[in-house]
Amino acid sequence: MRTAKWAVKGIVDDFTECDCCGRRGLKRTVALMPLDAEGNEDGTAEDVVYYGTSCAAAVLGWTQGKVTAAASAAQADRDQRDDYARRTISIYAPWSSRPSATGPACTTGATPASGPPV
Repeated sequence: MRTAKWAVKGIVDDFTECDCCGRRGLKRTVALMPLDAEGNEDGTAEDVVYYGTSCAAAVLGWTQGKVTAAASAAQADRDQRDDYARRTISIYAPWSSRPSATGPACTTGATPASGPPV
């Protein structure tokens, strides 16, 4: 029998039902992504399952405290990357989407002193 391996992706409160046992009304669930034989993520966002902390602990072979800590750390990392992406978009989106009567929205880097781009 093949043992499933999982990557902890985060902890969410959007899904209140355990995909493992079917228990409902959970305060939070742990998002788990299946891994292939080499340890790479095997699937897409649709393949993520949401288990309660006790089911996730049983599947991973961890304690509930370790599952919660790992899920919280993964969620904090994801939130940090999302914030960075939002900041980057807020800085550069006005430049890339601004209307221009003289040409493309992005500049070529040429300045009047340096002459036209080569």
